[in-house]
Amino acid sequence: MAITTCICSVTIHSRCLKSQPCSGVAPTPASFPPLSPCNYCPRQSMSSNRSIPPSFFKDELRNALEEQSFGINGFALTNWNNLEARAQVTLLENLTVDIVLSIRGFYVPSGQNEQHLPDTVFETVDSLLQNISPGYSAKLAETIVARLSSERNCS
Repeated sequence: MAITTCICSVTIHSRCLKSQPCSGVAPTPASFPPLSPCNYCPRQSMSSNRSIPPSFFKDELRNALEEQSFGINGFALTNWNNLEARAQVTLLENLTVDIVLSIRGFYVPSGQNEQHLPDTVFETVDSLLQNISPGYSAKLAETIVARLSSERNCS
């Protein structure tokens, strides 16, 4: 294994083997090319002319939550900048939680009800919702079964 220095010091990127806060050095197979700057790395964008559009995280969070509309009662985007976006999401259980999307991923911030896994980061919003909302998990299973049944009937 070759050792490649990570240039961003924020996260280990997709070419690295781990997805966690960057230690500055990431083990990678020798066949991988050296890491290149991430277009959305805040530290890299501060030191170059490239910057993250302020709407990037807002648009991503909005799109992700819209795709999950079958399993939530609703959401409202509350805050965003070029580092993160935040939304208040009303779960099927009629509980409202904040969900944040940042370069780290999706998470429920500290200070929320402890059952909502504060600061546990998820790669997708549906993974997060499955962990905090039994109603979402049930609705997801229902939706999948309905789609599979309709496809089977079409064959």
